[in-house]
Amino acid sequence: RIFNLAYKRDYIRSNPVHKDIQLKQVPAYTPPVYTADELAEWTQAIRGQKYEPGLLCCAYGGLRLEEAFALFWDDIAFEGAYAVLHVTKALVRVDGVSHDAPTKTPRSVRRVYVGGYAAERLKELRKPGHRPLVENKDGERSAPNSISKNYKLWCERHGVKYIPIKNLRTTYATLLKEGGQTDGMISSSLGHSNLQTAHRRYAMT
Repeated sequence: RIFNLAYKRDYIRSNPVHKDIQLKQVPAYTPPVYTADELAEWTQAIRGQKYEPGLLCCAYGGLRLEEAFALFWDDIAFEGAYAVLHVTKALVRVDGVSHDAPTKTPRSVRRVYVGGYAAERLKELRKPGHRPLVENKDGERSAPNSISKNYKLWCERHGVKYIPIKNLRTTYATLLKEGGQTDGMISSSLGHSNLQTAHRRYAMT
């Protein structure tokens, strides 16, 4: 503005900073995800890890972190070859206290069918009664924020390729997309409020 004013008042012959400036194009962010082969390796690497049940629900059911770690074992029904996850709540932490909260959207209340190895493994790990899917030393559900930090440290110590837990959900959606599933089916499975969200969010992943 100063140079423009000086130019208009004939103090200078031209504006020395007036030129065509092209801003550097910043590439669109692509979240890190596992390939199918990497997911298989990761699945074996986390075997026995204390967060394993919740991580399996994120990676093979597309649950949000706060949904997976809100589950109790009696929220999972085993029907034939499937583990059916009844998602009805989210676990949040406010003022140092964990408590249940509504799911992100009404459509996030859903039944998610998990098959294959993940279903078999969940069946092996299940505990009777109203027990947390992942519990802390006090027998209560582990707080999502501490889970994220501890999981990252665990990956670093054990040489496991790390991606944020939230990206396990993205991995799930991406592999479904690569497998030919429709955007509507993927969005419904993920509990999106808008069934076109999967197309917008995962089209470039």
